[in-house]
Amino acid sequence: MALEDDYPEDGLEPREPSVEDLVALCRELNSLGAEYVVIGGIDYAEAAKDIVIRRVAEVDIPFASPRLLWRMKRVTHREKDAVDLLFLRQWFAARGETPPD
Repeated sequence: MALEDDYPEDGLEPREPSVEDLVALCRELNSLGAEYVVIGGIDYAEAAKDIVIRRVAEVDIPFASPRLLWRMKRVTHREKDAVDLLFLRQWFAARGETPPD
C-alpha cells in the first residue's frame, strides 16, 4: 500500500518509461545541446569515444556501442552482466573481432 506522500499532488503515478518517453527526452536534450549517451551509467567523456548514434522516430539518440558495453560490463562481476558478456563475445566472434581490453 502506498502512502499519500508517495505521489505528487497533481495525481501523477510512477510508471515504466516508454519508447515515446525516451524519444521525447532525447529530443529535448538534443535541442539543448546536451552531451549524453544511453547506458546504464558511465563518465561521459570516456563513453563518448565509443557511442553509436541511432535514429528513432526522427531523433538522433546516442547509445553505447558493443565495444563500450563490453568495457563497462567486464569489470562489474555481476551475474546479470555475465549473460551480456557471453552474447557480446559471440557478437565479436561472428564479426571476426576480439573484445576490447
